[in-house]
Amino acid sequence: MPGAAIAQIRADRATIDGADLIAFAGCNYLGLAHDARVLEAVRDASHRFGLSSSASRETSGNTPAHEELERGLVDFIAGHEVRTRGEIAGVLVPDGYTANLAAAQGLSDRHPLALVDRRAHASLADAARCAGMRVRFFEHREADDLRRALLGEASRAVVMTDGVFTADGAIAPIADMLAVLRDGDTLLIDDCHGFAVLGGGRGTCAHAGVNAVSERSRIVLTTTLAKGLGGGGGIVIGDSDWIRGVRTGSHAYVCTTPVSPIVAAGTVAALGILRDEPERLERLAANARRLRCAMGRADSPVPICAHAVADRPAGEALAARLHAAGLFVPAMAYPGGPTPWYLRASVTSEHDPAEIDRLAPIFGELHD
Repeated sequence: MPGAAIAQIRADRATIDGADLIAFAGCNYLGLAHDARVLEAVRDASHRFGLSSSASRETSGNTPAHEELERGLVDFIAGHEVRTRGEIAGVLVPDGYTANLAAAQGLSDRHPLALVDRRAHASLADAARCAGMRVRFFEHREADDLRRALLGEASRAVVMTDGVFTADGAIAPIADMLAVLRDGDTLLIDDCHGFAVLGGGRGTCAHAGVNAVSERSRIVLTTTLAKGLGGGGGIVIGDSDWIRGVRTGSHAYVCTTPVSPIVAAGTVAALGILRDEPERLERLAANARRLRCAMGRADSPVPICAHAVADRPAGEALAARLHAAGLFVPAMAYPGGPTPWYLRASVTSEHDPAEIDRLAPIFGELHD
């Protein structure tokens, strides 16, 4: 069964079964899905483009909104000065899942093996298998185990990891993982929960002090635009020559209708706000730390926090208790969690600190 049907949702509120709750759910981390400027861009674009471009970008489905978003994302992540030298490029696809598939298809001709973090998003292993790679797993966030796995393989490998892990907000040790790559190996970072959150919004590499441009021969980035930006679509970013191959050789790009042009236009507006209003990131990091403190977890700027439970009834009982207190924290069995069932709380830049503090009494009791 799907999750609860939400009648109305905002950055920090959700209406469920007629109750208006403080929502610690979802991934609209900067609240941009509801920003008036973003919604105005969506309305304007709907009059120009309609609901859908209705065809692949390589046939008749490309629009200026898609091109502007693609260029803007690369400029933001890499910096304008390197973008103009053409060192890295990006290709816009329908969503984050498709981005991983397009990247894997672009890598599979030279990398027959994928080594995947055991708790990485399921789309990474799925993408590797669909691209014809052999898939092995290494222990979660363990660069030493990755090193041992690589030493035991003769084939070139794509190492696949989340930048920030979906379920609990753990951050991948990017620098350590790069250090154990062999010549010819590639690190694919799914940065869906790091982009527009960490590193001044530029993501997990920037947070780790890793220059994705100078490492472009070894790093491929993918991300959705539906999390931190609150928009839609996905993108693959890498060496510009390699990206040209993805454009011509990846069926996940060539043979799909892109994200709606009105969503692309709204996401362009969201990206502009992210660039112009860094204080949103500051509020998000402060709220993330407050959330983790309220739930009795270690300090981190990542706005995700997981609470493990024994089983489904225990998770549903705790979620119901929070609901009765006016708080929405969903219980779930989403892949990659700390236990099969857990509660995943998330916070946005738009939450009031007093709202976050309302979690503390309940989770404090659980840790006593």
